[in-house]
Amino acid sequence: MKGKDHTLSELVICAAANDYEDFETVVYEVTRWATERATAANRQTIFETLHEVINDGYVRAYVYAQESAKFKPADCSLEDLDELWFYVTDKGKQFVTRLGGIDGK
Repeated sequence: MKGKDHTLSELVICAAANDYEDFETVVYEVTRWATERATAANRQTIFETLHEVINDGYVRAYVYAQESAKFKPADCSLEDLDELWFYVTDKGKQFVTRLGGIDGK
């Protein structure tokens, strides 16, 4: 995994590991965990880290398609952030398993 803050990357991946999560839930979880670990996190750094772990193949962005009642892969953009859901890939699941999860996740 590349990037300056591996801890923040780990937290973002773990936040998306339990279920499909919207950005607000990812921000809430990561902020809470980061505070417990005395690590700085804000919406901008979380979005940037989310983008990084998506590019690295640990997390995928999705949109929920009402007509099919299924999640479909999507690009992660700031403009569409309110419509997106995030979930770990197989690579992300393996990473969280090796990591041992966060707070039981």
